[in-house]
Amino acid sequence: MGLNKFIHEAMSEWMRGEGPESDIVISSRVRIARNLAGHPFPMLATTIQAEQVLADVKAIVHPMNEHRSESEKLAWIQMADLDDLQQQVLVEKHLISPNLLKDGRKSAVLLSENEAVSVMVNEEDHLRIQCLYPGLQVKEAWQQANEIDDLLEARLDYAFMNIVGI
Repeated sequence: MGLNKFIHEAMSEWMRGEGPESDIVISSRVRIARNLAGHPFPMLATTIQAEQVLADVKAIVHPMNEHRSESEKLAWIQMADLDDLQQQVLVEKHLISPNLLKDGRKSAVLLSENEAVSVMVNEEDHLRIQCLYPGLQVKEAWQQANEIDDLLEARLDYAFMNIVGI
């Protein structure tokens, strides 16, 4: 699976309008934001700190993909490797957000072959898991996002806020 598939294929699966209730609902999207323990938020991170987050996430892509089918495997795409047009295509397909491009040297995305799953790295949060399905498939999108979240959490140290007195 290469970058050309994401850039040159005009329509993502969610755009085809072939999901349940697609005459009423265009798409269903679920997003989960996660941050990593011991790392400053991306907007506060130095280049070296942001690169460390990229390295930490990139190092787990292969182990995450080991037991996944070919269509479920996630491809690593670093924003610094894309030209402006390629970046814009990913934005227009709703696979990444414009915020991910603010400092492309320090950001990346993991994409599934069918473009239903994207995990933005170093956007507003360290990880922004997104599942985008055609039609009315909120439950299915949530289940997929939750599965990806579990795979990431098993390999990365998530940050959790301790709330005292509540």
